Amino acid sequence: MGRDVSDEGTLREEIERLRAALQEAEREAMVDAMTGCLNRRGWTRSLEHEERRCRRHELDALVVVDDLDGLKAINDTHGHSAGDEAIRLTAQALRDVARESDVVARIGGDEFLVVGRAPVGVGDVQALIDRLQRAVTRCGFVTRSGPVTLGCSIGSSLSEGDDDVDSLVAKADAALYRAKQRGRALTP
Repeated sequence: MGRDVSDEGTLREEIERLRAALQEAEREAMVDAMTGCLNRRGWTRSLEHEERRCRRHELDALVVVDDLDGLKAINDTHGHSAGDEAIRLTAQALRDVARESDVVARIGGDEFLVVGRAPVGVGDVQALIDRLQRAVTRCGFVTRSGPVTLGCSIGSSLSEGDDDVDSLVAKADAALYRAKQRGRALTP
């Protein structure tokens, strides 16, 4: 069961192998296996880092909550593999459009979060949100049972004063809920 580590060279190799395995396990614990985005645990760790960075450099933060519309209908009509594909495509679209410094996470089911420093002005914030939504709506695909079109609802929150990232997430969630009540957010 164990490996012979009686000589010094073999011991070093074993330590390096274990170190690499530990790093891989830590990475896997932070990343959503389906999408490659951060998972809830990775998101929490990234938030701490992002909050410190924004405070240190006196930057405003932006949190965007993106919720895939109609996932249950996609699953019911086209099957769960189509629902999984919709989630994967949404994740890729968000990563493609998010800025390099932004953090993208899948925090559960069909809900994604994006956090980063706020663009310069409110118009720039709206432009980023519009790009995120357009990217998702362009992700349609075809299954054996027909075409699947994607849409999403988005809520966002821009820091004001001493907002911490947790309060920004709560505000963005509230904005998402209002958008869903209206039927969809920020139509492109």
